[in-house]
Amino acid sequence: EYPGQENLPPSFDSLQAGILRSYQVLAINKGSRFARAAGPGFIRLAGDESVGQVLDLRKHVRAQEVTTNTRDGIPLVTNVKIVFRIKQLGQTPVDEHLEFPYDETAIFQVSQASSVDENNELLPWTEQLAPQAASYLVSEVAQFTLNELSQEPGLLNGIQRRVRRQLRSNFDGMGIKIFDVSV
Repeated sequence: EYPGQENLPPSFDSLQAGILRSYQVLAINKGSRFARAAGPGFIRLAGDESVGQVLDLRKHVRAQEVTTNTRDGIPLVTNVKIVFRIKQLGQTPVDEHLEFPYDETAIFQVSQASSVDENNELLPWTEQLAPQAASYLVSEVAQFTLNELSQEPGLLNGIQRRVRRQLRSNFDGMGIKIFDVSV
């Protein structure tokens, strides 16, 4: 079971239909394959359809503590924070009058983006960005000495910009829009 399905109205179990909130969309499967995106509002599943995922179209914020070493071997502990959401603009917006319009291609991409963590637990798309940003940050910080990091005010902005660029290039093809990365 995918994270977010606990937010699915119980009527989907009994009636194969229900009403979704304005910020929710379903990734609907036929068998084990993505069939369509549906929502918000009243949704009725066809006989051979099932809910693959319940996706939240609002902005998400994730933060992660990062422990790294500077180029001169001094350990640093900091945090990286990412603000992101499912892409809203694209070639085929479903309905521009929705509070949270979405691109059906992005819903497909995000529904395919789940992964498995080190404990063999399902890692939803929302939890994949912070570890990736932390990894990029570790390699960025390792290029500078502590003196450079503490005395050059524009250096941190450059690091944040490069981490944001790396995240965007990684997650853009997965239907995810990165708004901000801060350290």
